Amino acid sequence: MQRQAMVVSGAISVLVLCATLLTPWHAKSLGWQGQSEPEPEPPASAPLAQQRPDAPALLVKFNRSASYRSLFDDVIDRPQQGGYLLASAILGVCKKFTVPLEPIQTTNPAQANARAQMAARCAMTEQNYADASAQWAYERKFHARRDPLLSLAYDLWEAHSEPARAAAIGAILESGNPFGIEMLLRDDDLDGGAVKFGARLFFAGHWYEGEDAIGRLRDAMALAHCDLGLECGAHASATLKLCAERGWCGDSVADALRRGLDAKGGAHFHPLAKLAGELAKEIRNKNVSAFLAPPLR
Repeated sequence: MQRQAMVVSGAISVLVLCATLLTPWHAKSLGWQGQSEPEPEPPASAPLAQQRPDAPALLVKFNRSASYRSLFDDVIDRPQQGGYLLASAILGVCKKFTVPLEPIQTTNPAQANARAQMAARCAMTEQNYADASAQWAYERKFHARRDPLLSLAYDLWEAHSEPARAAAIGAILESGNPFGIEMLLRDDDLDGGAVKFGARLFFAGHWYEGEDAIGRLRDAMALAHCDLGLECGAHASATLKLCAERGWCGDSVADALRRGLDAKGGAHFHPLAKLAGELAKEIRNKNVSAFLAPPLR
């Protein structure tokens, strides 16, 4: 089963940004068109310990990147180093920040500035993004198992028994993969025998169902990422994304979430921070049972 995936310097002028984008990426990303489709590759046979890329190094690349477009070009050609999964994360971050930016109504100058900074960091036109997405989709369809980290995700999605799911979850936790953590939040809702992703999420004995509950768990996971190595300061993508998309602006992910949630009335941030701490603890402790959802009924 496939699943689409899933985390900023100052704004630059339109002229400089457009000049940066006018490179022959389109031909590269669509170079496979017209070729016969290869057979999907079987799972890699080498032991995981021999295949496993340096997952923390991926996080460093992501944290330090000044151009996600350049980073995508680099990692999509390095699947053995976890490049496919990192490429997927880049597409997830940049989906709403292609240039020219879609106009929004906001009286918040911080939000407008955050959107400009995200667009500068992503450095993609709509066509660039479409080409990158097509390239990623092709690699995922035919070569997914070349990436040991993405392969772990497929092991989980394709697991049909509790022991198989437990083994896959354990392997993800052992990998230290910073971009596959959300794969541990298994979402199950049968619709004609097929899983509808995003319908509900499981963690620590509880199903999170409905938009509000799922949003709360995903926000908690975003905050937990900060404890697990993701850059979450004032100029980090995670912080700017909250400001750009929701108007929740602050000096860190925690500050932005606090301002956004507590502005609704009441102290909503404290229970979210507690949940984030529980997530981070179970991930650090490699506690398989916290992410092992009960069998579907």
